[in-house]
Amino acid sequence: MFVKITGLLGGKRAVKSLGAFCLALFGTCGLILSFGVDVLQPAWVIWIFWGGSILGFLLLIGGIFASDI
Repeated sequence: MFVKITGLLGGKRAVKSLGAFCLALFGTCGLILSFGVDVLQPAWVIWIFWGGSILGFLLLIGGIFASDI
């Protein structure tokens, strides 16, 4: 199922590059915010960055194992 979805998104190369971009962007910001700030108000801001890095990781893995349609 996930292989078909990534194939519809534009092929392996596009999904891998989008996943790497999301992982780098959101992961870096998430690490900076989690280590640099003791108390972050509102706390949901950090979850946006962690969610984006998880999404980037899933897209990267999906792009690696996807098959082009």
